[in-house]
Amino acid sequence: DSYGCICIIDHIAEKMSYAEFEEANTFGAMRMVPGERSGVFRENARGKALAATSQEVRDAAASACLMPTGN
Repeated sequence: DSYGCICIIDHIAEKMSYAEFEEANTFGAMRMVPGERSGVFRENARGKALAATSQEVRDAAASACLMPTGN
């Protein structure tokens, strides 16, 4: 992910602990790994919840940022 400015990181930090952010990123990355063994990441209720929360927080942070992102 790329961030437009520090305000996005600050917004994320206000809504999620670093541990939650790290865990959400790990689940997100591992869900993309093909194969049976990564199924534990794709089908994990906590991972799904963290991924959804993380995406909501990132979207809200991007919307709140006043810097243009170039998207």
